Order: sequence, then structure tokens, then C-alpha cells
Amino acid sequence: MGYIKQLDSLRAIAIFFVLCNHCLPADTLLHQLSLIIFAPDIFFTISGFLITMILLKDRRRAEVSSTHKGKVFSDFFLKRALRIFPAYYLTLLLTYVLEPNSVPRYSSYLNFTANFDMYSNKYWGELGHLWSMSVEQQFYLFWPLIILFIPKKFLSHTIVSFILAGIISQKLTPDLEFLWILPQTCFDALGIGAFLAWVVVEKNQIFPTVYKALRVLGPFSILVIAGQNLWGDFPSPHHRTLVALVVSWAIAYFLSVGDTGNEKLTWIFQNRALLLMGKISYGIYLYHVTVFNHSARLLHSFNKALPLPQEIKGNFYFFLSENLVLLFLLAWLSWKFFELPISNLKRHLKKEAPKSVAQQTA
Repeated sequence: MGYIKQLDSLRAIAIFFVLCNHCLPADTLLHQLSLIIFAPDIFFTISGFLITMILLKDRRRAEVSSTHKGKVFSDFFLKRALRIFPAYYLTLLLTYVLEPNSVPRYSSYLNFTANFDMYSNKYWGELGHLWSMSVEQQFYLFWPLIILFIPKKFLSHTIVSFILAGIISQKLTPDLEFLWILPQTCFDALGIGAFLAWVVVEKNQIFPTVYKALRVLGPFSILVIAGQNLWGDFPSPHHRTLVALVVSWAIAYFLSVGDTGNEKLTWIFQNRALLLMGKISYGIYLYHVTVFNHSARLLHSFNKALPLPQEIKGNFYFFLSENLVLLFLLAWLSWKFFELPISNLKRHLKKEAPKSVAQQTA
């Protein structure tokens, strides 16, 4: 099974809706859609799938070679740190230099507990979007222990229990605005992606059956989401669970068709612009708020020299376009010359096999 490049397109779609949510006026259609297509749920489902895939394959290799699983965990976490920490801490540094009072305290961002701090003190701040990075890092700390050390015969039950814990937590957590940033309320999206990975690695013979089920559950989830937004809430699974089922349906579709160009929708998800946007999506996610909040001074001086009418230079969407160009350039430079070289240091841990789905950046 090779690299699932279509997942980069899924990331691109998710980051597009992040930008719509954070950058467009609340009354625009795309902003309203971004409240329905909630990007972190897409990222969580992809992460649950890829991280579980990595861990299950690493566990299998460790058992064959009699490698201690503690070594597997430390290698896994080091690789995650090389991929996540540099750009993340660069974002904190840039934000602090540009505006030291952007958040009440930086300590919770430094140790990836910002989501708990935001929930307890009811604030978002300039770095509010980084709550999802806290959830991801918390997931990376305990999920390897589950996947690596629980007996294999209990893995499926554990993952299903994990999904149910997420659904129940969403029901029991009282704060409707901030409940979504607590790790336990994300367990369903992470777990649904993880369950699909377990099927692919451990029970591949039932993948066709699971895919058939997702081909029903995915469209059904879309209809329920549409109904919730047209007619208000009614008894149904939570929105996060529904989005995770749709994303898992998409992942299963990618797995079933591979890179076949004749399949429906394949050409969309292999679009080169989407794939590139997905590759640099981490930097876009990290930097976009800082860029938009602090670019005005730079762009004001630049725009004064442009031979354009003031009604164009003063237009919101012209300013937005300039910010997007800056953001995409910064994200590409960060990915190409900062994130990728540091992430590739993981090759020094051991001689790596050719890139597979289990090694795809999560």
C-alpha cells in the first residue's frame, strides 16, 4: 500500500475552510459553510487513521524483530516532535515578538495544555486556533501506549470504547462553546479514523465490508448534517461524529481506487494545486492568524506605491488576497526550507524503508 496522496487534498479542503472561518465576514456563505465543515474534525480523523496505521505497523515490526516497545514509542514520539515542534514554537516566538500580550499566558502553549487553559478561563485570544495542536499532542502521548501495549485481541474493543467515550463526553460536558476543545470530546473523530486503520492493517479481509458500510454511513451523515442546519437539532449523532464518518468514507474510497485516473472524483483529489496546498497546510494553519493580524503595516507601505485606484487598494478583498499570497509564500518557505529538513532528520534514527502509507505525514 503506497502513499495516499489524496489525503493532502483532504487537508487542503480542511485548511480552506479554516481560512474561510477566520478571515471572512460572518455573513458570507463560505464563512457559514466553515461552521458546518469544521476543519479540525477532518484533521483529527486523518490523524487517527495515520497515527494508528504507523503504530500498528511499528508494533508488528517490533514483535517480529523482538524490539522493545518502549523503543518503538520513543522513536515514534521523536519523529512526531521533529515534525511538529519546530514550526509550532516558531509561531509562538513570532507572535510573542510581534505582540507579547496576545494571550493571557504562554506557558500553556509551551507545554501543549492551551486547550485546558482556554476551557477553564473562557478565552480564545490570538492563538486560539492552537487548541487543536494541544489535542493532537495529548493524543500522541497516550495513544501509542494503547496501540503498542494492549493485547491485540482487545484492540478493536478498545477503539470502539474510545469512540463511545468521545460521544458520551460531548453529551456530558456542559459548556457548549468550549466543550469541543477538550481532548475527550475529540475521541470519536480520532477513534473512527483509528478503527479504519485497524481494519486495514489487522483485518484487511473485512475492508470491503467496512467500505460498503461507510458508503452508506457517509452519505447518510451528510444528509443528517444538512438536516441539522436546515431544520435545527434533532436526535442524531453529534456533528463531529458525522464529519468523521464522511472523512473515513473518503479515506476508504482513496484506499479502494488507489491512483486510478478513470475513477470518479479521483482527478479532483489529485489536483496538483490541492496537493501542494495540503503539503503546506500545517504552516498555513499555524501562521495564518499571526500574518493577518500583523501584516497591515507592511502592506500599507507596499500599497501606497501601487499604481491602483484607492477604492481597489482600500477594498477588504484586495487586502485579503495580499494576505493570502503572503501566507502561502511563508508556509511554502517554512515547509521547504525549515519543516522538511528538520523532519527528515528522523532518517538518522534508522535506515528507513521506502515511503508507505504508514510513514505519511499525519
